[in-house]
Amino acid sequence: MSFRGLLPSAVLALVFLGLQLFAAGFVAYGIFGDELYYLACTRHLAAGYVDHPPLSIWLLAILRVDGTSLLALRFFPALAGALTVLLAGLMTRRLGGSPWAAFLASACTAAMPVLQVVTGFYSMNALEPLIFTGLLYLLIEIQLSEQMKLWLLVGFLVGLGIINKHTMGVLAVVFVGAVIVSKWRLTFRSPYFYLAGLVVMIVILPNAIWMIQHDFISFEFYKNATVQKNIGTSPLKALADQVLATNPATLPVWALGVFTAIRRQKLAPFGIAFLLLLVFYVISGSSRPDRIVSIYPVMFAIGAIALSGVLRSALTLLILASAIFLAPVSMPLLPPETLGNFVRLLGIVPQIEKGKETKLPQWFADRFGWDTVASTVDEVIEGLPQEERSSVLVMAPWYAPAGAIELYSKYSPNTVSGHNSYYIWGLPEKEFKTIIVLGYPAEKLKTRFRSVKTAAF
Repeated sequence: MSFRGLLPSAVLALVFLGLQLFAAGFVAYGIFGDELYYLACTRHLAAGYVDHPPLSIWLLAILRVDGTSLLALRFFPALAGALTVLLAGLMTRRLGGSPWAAFLASACTAAMPVLQVVTGFYSMNALEPLIFTGLLYLLIEIQLSEQMKLWLLVGFLVGLGIINKHTMGVLAVVFVGAVIVSKWRLTFRSPYFYLAGLVVMIVILPNAIWMIQHDFISFEFYKNATVQKNIGTSPLKALADQVLATNPATLPVWALGVFTAIRRQKLAPFGIAFLLLLVFYVISGSSRPDRIVSIYPVMFAIGAIALSGVLRSALTLLILASAIFLAPVSMPLLPPETLGNFVRLLGIVPQIEKGKETKLPQWFADRFGWDTVASTVDEVIEGLPQEERSSVLVMAPWYAPAGAIELYSKYSPNTVSGHNSYYIWGLPEKEFKTIIVLGYPAEKLKTRFRSVKTAAF
């Protein structure tokens, strides 16, 4: 397999990277609320956090990104997305597809709005598609070359995936089930398959110990988020959301990929795993179509190979055109006002969490006003007597404003919250006479404090 045969996919991956970096560094959108929280987590390095495992935080700390540059903060997510696009082409070539079949698979991957969204800002979700697509490539290599030692690397990637996002464990279990159903007998005769399980346990051990020490608090969070945070969705709408999130133009490719995989012994686990995950997603009524985005690149690869040359060319043009048309919905390429008009014209303003309704998609709406929160707090601090300014505690209602104050306030006050990992970080040891409280009704505060004064709105 020559690099020349992968060149079209590589060029597309570079275009994807360039667009994401342009959107991150040169368009007037601010930092995303979740990014403020991830930066806050780097100031409390640990083997786990209430709402996510530690890998994404460790990586952010290693990169020494402080949030002052959005381009620096979002470079790695953009790179992860570009490498996922490239891996789709690489899988296609490894399965025997032509360079243009590989280009189609990469185009389908790059055209998915959901991939553009999750790799457009820093979070654990940006890393998952790359890790899982790399895992799928290794499984293809094992089947084609019968190099059983690669199972050790599979185990390492599964472990990394789990300490990045616990749902990777679900993906891995589903795939093992698909392997059992499809009778990959060679797999179960190899000791390396079982050693891979040992590698997984070694990699996830630090987070497992942390979970035990904290009474499995993350599982409690996931349960509560399902009930209180995420929007319940009917099976029909969940399926429609999946088609929209992966770009309707790619539907013929991945559907053909599933059909082809099911009919072929060596590819059957991929098709079975896809169907199991899709059924599980639809039945669960999840409002988060990104939950199973990582399984699509392999379906694109198999489907692209199965297509005839003429149909492949026609679909490639359609997919590229649809990607260009829909890109502003998932990448901040347009000014906010222009984007607002565009999504209203399309009738698309997705809502994925309860209590959040905006004129823009949520992944854009949560990028505005955080510096204003910090400057408002600074104005309140400046209105205090001089002797009180150096000893102020700020109480925020949730992690984004708390992180914004920590990042942007020129006074760097002690900031606390009861939300997610801020809950276990607790209160500073010293006492504070002055507390600035955001987002709580004054009447309720009067029952807890000696005196309450409204300082800003």
